[in-house]
Amino acid sequence: MNPHYTNTIQEPDKNSFYQAVQNIFSCKIFPYIFFLIIIFIVYARSVLFGITELDDVALVTSQYEYLSDPYNMIASFFKSVFNEADDTFYRPVLVISWIIDTLIGGGRIWAYHLSNVIYHFIAVCMLFNLLKNLNLSINKSLIFSSFFAVIPVINQAVSWIPGRNDIIVAIFVFGAFLFTVKYNNSGNFKYLFLSAVLFTLSLFTKETALASFIVFPAYIFLNGKENFLKKTCILTGALLFCVLVWYLMKSSFTGTKEIGIFHLVSYIKIAAVRFFPANLQYVSKIFFPVNLKVMPVLSGFDTVLGLLVSALITSLVCASKKVNFSNILFGLLWFIMFLVLPYFQNSYFILEHRAYIAFLGLILILNEIKLNGKIKNVLPYLTVFYFLFFIAVSFVNNIKFENKLTFAAAAVIETPRNIKTTFLYGRKFLDNGALQTGAYFMKKNYEQKSIKDKQKDPLNAAFIGLFAWQRGDIKEAKKYLTIAAEKNTTIHQTYGALANIFINEERHKEALSNIKKAFKLNPENPEYFRYLKYCFNRINNKQ
Repeated sequence: MNPHYTNTIQEPDKNSFYQAVQNIFSCKIFPYIFFLIIIFIVYARSVLFGITELDDVALVTSQYEYLSDPYNMIASFFKSVFNEADDTFYRPVLVISWIIDTLIGGGRIWAYHLSNVIYHFIAVCMLFNLLKNLNLSINKSLIFSSFFAVIPVINQAVSWIPGRNDIIVAIFVFGAFLFTVKYNNSGNFKYLFLSAVLFTLSLFTKETALASFIVFPAYIFLNGKENFLKKTCILTGALLFCVLVWYLMKSSFTGTKEIGIFHLVSYIKIAAVRFFPANLQYVSKIFFPVNLKVMPVLSGFDTVLGLLVSALITSLVCASKKVNFSNILFGLLWFIMFLVLPYFQNSYFILEHRAYIAFLGLILILNEIKLNGKIKNVLPYLTVFYFLFFIAVSFVNNIKFENKLTFAAAAVIETPRNIKTTFLYGRKFLDNGALQTGAYFMKKNYEQKSIKDKQKDPLNAAFIGLFAWQRGDIKEAKKYLTIAAEKNTTIHQTYGALANIFINEERHKEALSNIKKAFKLNPENPEYFRYLKYCFNRINNKQ
């Protein structure tokens, strides 16, 4: 060995390594790449998902002919979503998004799911830029946006095709609010115009955007910058004009429901009863996603847990120094206003994807918390653990939306005492020819006490009666189908099944009366036409 040989291999320079890492993190494009990676981890497999047969059939797969015509992008502004006489849902931008998917994917389901993931990525990027303009630091904006990208409570919005409605409206609302913030800071009317345009598009996507009409002016008023009263009035006027345009279009091309004073009082009562427990339930599921459900209802467990979480957040805010209570108030207003409108609907499902836009309100509140002492030192480790926990829960939870069977199974397992979810699961098996298994789940939890409590609801009575008719129990079927018919149910199969029973009993006048009702509700059913002809012939003594 050469005695003059020396090892020329040098140890790596740790400082240069850390500098390289720091350069990566400081790169402007890094946050967007990071968002893309974590969203891909959680939602990549959802692109291969099928349909749940909950709204996605009526809205997408059965509308291929309409959605495959690009000219219907314009026609969508002159019709309701479900295209029914009494349909009040007016969401043309949502329909346009499906038309684009249909043209690109040729009606293949993966195209719709892929678009959901892309829209979610855009919404996360939009939120990131919005938070920066709200004077949050780059690091905080990155952290909050990353949590938003993987938070389990909004899995349904991304993994369920119709759930994209909340994503698209969030993109427009976040964008409109971003320009509202810029208008407040500069007074430039260019930003006011852009905010109004995006606000209008959000209204044409989903009615939830109406909350912006209250929330946006509240932001300018609470921030109290120069000429804030003038800016508040100008913004309010601009938004009001947008609302009027939207309302005129909506009222002209959708069904209308007359709301009398008693109906109005009833809706207010429903919203008031739900308000506190539902809001607390959303808080619970955002921070502790341990009770996520595909068809959730009010839960005592979630309400109590949400109350504890709210108390903890309140105590942390009170213990913090230099808290901007205007931001706290605005965050609370944002969270409540973007959740409250669905409470007025006559539906007891507290769907989780509705928290999509509302989550921003909690971000603004959490931003005001300033921790000190030992907990500040362990906070980075807790944040990483919590973030990885969210990714794991989201990855496991979104498989529920893979297809109609996994969705229905999740529904009946998570809410076993809900008669609608039990029927949903049983129906999936019946549709697939597994009659015995379907019958089991259709009958599951239909104990006599439960039936007595719920038989006043024509929907539940119809479900019970139809199941009994399908399995051949004519006596029970007749009992509950009659209950549903007497309460004027809109389920046309109720009258069709009753007509079939009366035909077999040779009570043709009763059969004719019921089949007329079934035919009126669904005139496209050829079986009902055949029944009508048969009953008329029998009544007139024609063979």
